[in-house]
Amino acid sequence: THGTTAVHVASGAAGALVVRGPLDEGAGIKQARERIITFSTPPINDGFQPLAADAVCTEETITFNSFAVLGSTSAAQTNIINGMRRPRMVTSRGQVERWRIAHMGFLDGVFMGLPRGSDSDCTSWSMADQDTMTLTQIARDGIVMPGSYDASYLFMSPGYRIEAMLGGAGKFNEGETWCLVAGRFLQEDDDGSPVSPPESPTPDAIDTMLVTGDLVMILNVSADYGLATEINPPDAATLAALSPSTTLSAGRA
Repeated sequence: THGTTAVHVASGAAGALVVRGPLDEGAGIKQARERIITFSTPPINDGFQPLAADAVCTEETITFNSFAVLGSTSAAQTNIINGMRRPRMVTSRGQVERWRIAHMGFLDGVFMGLPRGSDSDCTSWSMADQDTMTLTQIARDGIVMPGSYDASYLFMSPGYRIEAMLGGAGKFNEGETWCLVAGRFLQEDDDGSPVSPPESPTPDAIDTMLVTGDLVMILNVSADYGLATEINPPDAATLAALSPSTTLSAGRA
C-alpha cells in the first residue's frame, strides 16, 4: 500500500528479481560464478522493538510509524547480506565472480569495498592499494555500461543495483580472505533530519570510512571449492557490443 513501502523495506520485506538477457551469454560472464547479494539495514539495534508473537498490529501497536531516523546517523548500523549477519562465502582460486548487488536498505547511502583480511575471519583489513580487490562495474540499474568502470569501492543508495565483476587469473589466491565492508554515508542537518553530506568525500576519506566500516561478508579462497569455472573477465569490446546505444536518431535514443 502506498505510504507503507518504507516500513516494509525497513522491516526486511524486500527481495531480488533477476532479469536475464544477452549480457548473461557474454564471454567472461557466462561461466563466471554468479552471486545475488542483497544488502539491507534493518534497525534492530537502534531501539526497534518487534511486537510480541501474540500481539495484534493496530495503529496503537504498530512497531514504528515515525522513522525518518530510527537511530543516530553517526552510529554504526546493522548491515545484513541475504538476510544474514556477516555470512561466510567460499570461492575458488583465480575464479571470476559476477556479483549482482541490490541496496535494499530504506535510508542510507553506502560505500562498499573488498579489502584483504588479516586472517580467515576478517578480524582486521587494509585499504592499501595492494590489499584491495578491483571491482569492475559492468551494469547499473539493469543497464549495461558502454565500458567497464574499475574502482576499489562501490557507492549505492537505497534502490540502486550494480553488477560487478571481480577476480580472475592471478587473483583470489589459495588461503586468502577478502572482507566485504560497508561505510555509512549520511549525516544530520540542524533539525536532526537525515541528509547526504554537502560534498563528495575524497578518496582518502572513503578509505578511512571503509577501514573503520562494518564487516558485512567474509569471502574465503580455498582449493577445496574446486576448479574455477572462468578465469578471464569480460573485455571492453564484449561490454560495448551489449550496451544500448546512446546516439540520438530522429529524436530518440
